[in-house]
Amino acid sequence: MRELDEPIPPLEDLFRRVSADQVSCGIVQSNAVRLPAVSVNRSKYADGRSVLTRESSQFNGVAALRGERLLETHPSPNGIMYEVYCLDDPLEHNVAHANVLVGRVDDKRQRQGHKPSSKAFCEVLKTAIARSMHILIAPRAL
Repeated sequence: MRELDEPIPPLEDLFRRVSADQVSCGIVQSNAVRLPAVSVNRSKYADGRSVLTRESSQFNGVAALRGERLLETHPSPNGIMYEVYCLDDPLEHNVAHANVLVGRVDDKRQRQGHKPSSKAFCEVLKTAIARSMHILIAPRAL
């Protein structure tokens, strides 16, 4: 396994597999995002197809995002500021792995992220992350 390689450059592409029910009219939907962490592969270590696996055949599309699109902060309904950021997380079986995370701006648990308790606010964050993605390989319905 490789050493952590941070920070992830803002112009580096990050790849995520998506299914046909997670894309509508070429736009990635919020159901493609899980909080507090979204698993992605880094383009520095792998190409977009690296996220596709035979075990998950319904996830046959690839979406990409860039770290520069994650730099916004989002105020929660109770005034707590949340940020979306990406951290390198190489795995033994996937050295390209990283996580897009949501967390409180002032939180010390940066590597784990923090899922807000408000379902409505989670949906706002998931939509913001999804809208920062673009489709590289369109998924097909099975």
